[in-house]
Amino acid sequence: MKLLIKKQRQIFDGEKLVKTFQEERHIINPEKDFQTKTFKIPKEKLKQSAFTHEKDNFILLDLSEKEKITTFKRGAQLITPKDAGIIISKTGLNKNSKVLDAGTGTGGLSAHLSLICKVTSVEKHKEHLEIAKKNLENYEVEVIEGDIYKIDLKQKFDVFTLDVPEPWKAFKTADKHLKKGGYLVVYSPQITQSQKTILALPENYLHEETVEIIERQWKITDKIVRPETKDFQHTAFLTFIRKTN
Repeated sequence: MKLLIKKQRQIFDGEKLVKTFQEERHIINPEKDFQTKTFKIPKEKLKQSAFTHEKDNFILLDLSEKEKITTFKRGAQLITPKDAGIIISKTGLNKNSKVLDAGTGTGGLSAHLSLICKVTSVEKHKEHLEIAKKNLENYEVEVIEGDIYKIDLKQKFDVFTLDVPEPWKAFKTADKHLKKGGYLVVYSPQITQSQKTILALPENYLHEETVEIIERQWKITDKIVRPETKDFQHTAFLTFIRKTN
């Protein structure tokens, strides 16, 4: 797969701007003809890294890791790069870290984290498990079928990430698998899930913070400086909990 970029093109009448065709980005298979509602490019042209087609200029690039993960087949919600990035930065993950990730879902968070450290991912639902295994074929992630509320992997982890409906039921698993000083990170679509988890904290766990990561893109040209969208891009709430002993 490749990233195809159709560059912005403007039409002028003298010095007056008549029309602007905005930049477009598409993830494509360069072995096949590519077609949208407005243009078609034969696969022969897609062998070039840059070319002109029907007055438009195109660039072809290898996919970044972020773009590769966005192509994952969906079986569950895909955790966004902004959320994965804040998990990495706030827990201090590095090449020597070990992470237990549950549930695997589509495999997005496991993929992001595997670029930094060693990841073991647990998924209960068979339909999600098969999708995740396929998505994670090119990532160093050990995917295990199991119930995170009951599983015993006989090893310790530096970080334990939870994207499950009832995270407050996983404290026994955290007791067995999380190192002293390690982080339990709970990803919750609803703030009430965060609240119930915090209220259920055992004495040996410390609630450090609950955050909502907001992302807003901006449109910037010579005449325009404004937000791209009216709505903030909310995905979920992240709760960071530290195991004290």
